[in-house]
Amino acid sequence: MVKKSGKLTVWVVFLVQLFLCQGCNIFGFLATPGPFEQKIPPDCDLKATAVQKIFVWVEALPGSGANAEVAKRLNQSVLVRLEKNAGISGKYLIAQDTLSASAYGPSQGPAELGRQVGAGLVLYVRLEEFEAINLHSGKIYSGQMRARAVLIDSRSGKILCPAGAEGIVADVATELATKGREELVVSLSDSAAHCIVRRFYSCPKSEYRVNEERSTLNEMIRQDVY
Repeated sequence: MVKKSGKLTVWVVFLVQLFLCQGCNIFGFLATPGPFEQKIPPDCDLKATAVQKIFVWVEALPGSGANAEVAKRLNQSVLVRLEKNAGISGKYLIAQDTLSASAYGPSQGPAELGRQVGAGLVLYVRLEEFEAINLHSGKIYSGQMRARAVLIDSRSGKILCPAGAEGIVADVATELATKGREELVVSLSDSAAHCIVRRFYSCPKSEYRVNEERSTLNEMIRQDVY
C-alpha cells in the first residue's frame, strides 16, 4: 500500500511538472497573435500627433488626366479613411475645399497652404495619373489611378513621413466598373486612399492589401507576399 502511494505521488508530481511545462508553451502560443490579429506598424503614427490639425491637400498634376472632380473625390476618401481607420477625430481634419480657389496660386506650396488654414501638418497628395476608359455604352468602365503622398510640417516645410524620397505611392486599377464613370472614380479614390492612409496607423495585416492595388516590390516585401 505504501509502495502504491509512493508511485502515485511520483506520477502526480510528474504530471504537474508536465502540465506546467506544456502550459508555458500553450500560453505562449495563445499570446502569439494569429494571422488575422497581426498588424503592420505605421511609418508615422498620426493619431499620436493629432493634437494639431491636419490639412489634406490633393493636387492633380497637369497632364495627369484628372480634373477637379477626381481630386475632390480623392480628398474626401482620404479624409474618411483618416477618421474611420486611423482614428483621427474629424475636428482635427481640414478638407481641401476649406480654401477657395482664389486663396492659392501656383507659387504657393502645401506648407504655406497649411499655415493659411491653421494646420500644423499637411498630408499632401499629388495625383499623377488618372485614366477612365469607356468600354461600353457609357456605363461600363475600366481605369487606373496613381498618386503619391507625403506628410509635411507646415511650419518648417520639412517632410516628416515617409523617410524615403519616393513618398507613399498608391497605384490602383479597376478592370470593370458597371455603374458608370462615377462608380469608377469612387472605387479608385477609395482604394488609393486606403493605400495612403494605411501607412499612418497599425493596419491589420489581413486588411493591408486591396484587390485594386498594383503592388510595388517594396510593398510586396512589406506584406510578406513576395
